[in-house]
Amino acid sequence: MILYAFLLSSGQLEKAESLFQTIVQEKEERNHIHTDLYPWSKLVLADIYKRKARYKEAERIYSEVSHPQFRNGQHLKAKYLYTAIYGLADIYQSQGRHEEARQMIIKLQDYIKKAPLKQAKDDLHLKVKLARLYSDLDRYQEAEALFKEVIEWGPREIPGKVRGTTISAMSGLAVLYVRQARYEEAESLLLDIYNSRTSRLGPEHPHTIKSLQQLVDLYNAWGKPEEADRWWAKLPQTEATKE
Repeated sequence: MILYAFLLSSGQLEKAESLFQTIVQEKEERNHIHTDLYPWSKLVLADIYKRKARYKEAERIYSEVSHPQFRNGQHLKAKYLYTAIYGLADIYQSQGRHEEARQMIIKLQDYIKKAPLKQAKDDLHLKVKLARLYSDLDRYQEAEALFKEVIEWGPREIPGKVRGTTISAMSGLAVLYVRQARYEEAESLLLDIYNSRTSRLGPEHPHTIKSLQQLVDLYNAWGKPEEADRWWAKLPQTEATKE
């Protein structure tokens, strides 16, 4: 995982693809497929394909790893199964196959209940994913309820801290409010997100910059160009471009 993270962060996606293709091929040729390295390497390869929008190849691997026959033969660890199913949900959502993505998320929630793996953390993350799917399908009431559930639960996980999953839920809820022209509610959430990210990550961090851009977009949608300009001026020069 450390090696893949390094190659990913340094932009060496082609090198990573070649490396993990070789690992998978060698494991299969030597019939060393009953070790952790084999399913993990296949999932890394699927992630690379997904990042390169090679969805058919990624879907094939995720489907293979999550198939009962593969799971039974490998005695697959729960984390690999969860990764495969979640990968399928990601691919389906990226392709606009929202109902299939929703089914994958629900299946994953069922697995987590039966064989927990950091259950609370995983379940909150999945609820955010499902809420975003509902939002994309204009099922706003269901999406809002899930986002709020995650936001309310978050502080119990790490008292005194705002965790990433909570921020993700707040961001999703703010986008939902903007779509419904509930601008004051969206503003409150986005300001909280910006302040949290600024204090934790600093003003130049990409996540903080994204929060700034969201505020600019909010005020433009709200018909408050002066406020939009005020926040736009805070963006780094490389980011501060108007359409």
